[in-house]
Amino acid sequence: MIAVFGMRESEVGGVAQRPGNPNSDHPRGLALDFMVDTATGNALAAYAEEHSKELGINYILWQVPSHYDHVHISFNSSPGSGMTC
Repeated sequence: MIAVFGMRESEVGGVAQRPGNPNSDHPRGLALDFMVDTATGNALAAYAEEHSKELGINYILWQVPSHYDHVHISFNSSPGSGMTC
């Protein structure tokens, strides 16, 4: 998705602890945060939704509390589901 939207790797966050959220997919390597403006976020979220099955996406958070400056994409953990982060 970085290449599709012309993003730099520095604009994507991955594996890290999320204080206050023990259920986060980030520490398990199953989620990425794409730091974007609104137009790019809208396009990225729509692309991720459209390609969710082939990319092994479990869920997408965008334009919900705490997710206005980045698109959060969590991936399935089952083998062959797409990718891990």
